[in-house]
Amino acid sequence: DQSGESNSTTVKIFAGNTPPIVDVKLSGNQNFYFPGQAINYEVMAKDAEDGAIADEKIALSVEYLEMGHDLTSIAQGHMALSHIKTAAPGMDAMAKSDCLSCHKVDGKSVGPSYTDISKKYMAEDKRRSQKIGYLVTKIQNGGGGVWGETAMAAHPDLSPKVAAEMAEYILGLTEEKKSIELPAKGEYVLKVPEGKNPGGKFVLMASYTDKGANGIESLRTFSNVILRDASMAAVDFAEVENASKFTVTPDLMPGITEEFDIVVLNEDAIVTYDNLDFTGIGSMVMTCSAPTEFTGGGTFELFLDNTNGKPFFTGEIKSTENPTIPNNIMIPVSEISGQHSLIAKFKSKEAAKPVGTLMNWTFMPG
Repeated sequence: DQSGESNSTTVKIFAGNTPPIVDVKLSGNQNFYFPGQAINYEVMAKDAEDGAIADEKIALSVEYLEMGHDLTSIAQGHMALSHIKTAAPGMDAMAKSDCLSCHKVDGKSVGPSYTDISKKYMAEDKRRSQKIGYLVTKIQNGGGGVWGETAMAAHPDLSPKVAAEMAEYILGLTEEKKSIELPAKGEYVLKVPEGKNPGGKFVLMASYTDKGANGIESLRTFSNVILRDASMAAVDFAEVENASKFTVTPDLMPGITEEFDIVVLNEDAIVTYDNLDFTGIGSMVMTCSAPTEFTGGGTFELFLDNTNGKPFFTGEIKSTENPTIPNNIMIPVSEISGQHSLIAKFKSKEAAKPVGTLMNWTFMPG
């Protein structure tokens, strides 16, 4: 710099192993699921260095995600499956070491089985990272007294990374798998698990771990497909103009037990929903309301992708004195296919009042 001071840093760049490509393909609708209906799926995986990939080397899981939960827990559950399905690096490292001379996956040998070791440490009330750290130390330093008098040989030549891969594989043998394992290609019936609340999402997550190449370690690639419930809350919009989100509470509407969100539609409101797949959809229902105390009702137009042309549907939101009785407007969409943006435009009958409220969209198979 101007003062003559200097500093530097080093970044290692590894080249020689191309990451795998993984893609989950579905037939039919790519957005919505309908409970009790089957989906047909196939996972495509390829890797420049590995060549042909056997289906059994691909990890694929499906899990139901309730509203309010994120994908983190699903990713963690899938990792346990991925380690086993792809012959985890830890398994490979143990095969090249002297581990198998004293341990088996199941059944006692000179030392305890990997499965028994896994059960013991997975049952401990510690963070996973602490369990991994303990096992890494035991693998590198050896020792006895935990499983009897026979001492385990030390392995100081193993790097912490390799020892950690071994520990990950061992713990994964009995780790609880919340996800359902699926073959790489097939049919699966989507059902909301017993005890789970409806309205959530199904997540199909696939991964493949390559063999490594040219001295570069293995690389893992993930791909997922998320299918949402066919009943979509109106507040799940992508864009909105002249409208606002409002939370209805039991205090405001006696008789309801849980609060819910709606969209208040003012004059010239425009509400847009992106990337909706209409494939296999026969009709959709727009659930709305226009209580006379607060709103005046009005008309609406529905467009696909933009508002330059004619609307594919027009309708009326009728005002009602009872705010608990909604308008359920059936809209045929069987002639629409593929992914589109849905744009809804609203006009009020009374300029001084909002059109009404928008609560829900329900997509029905055709």
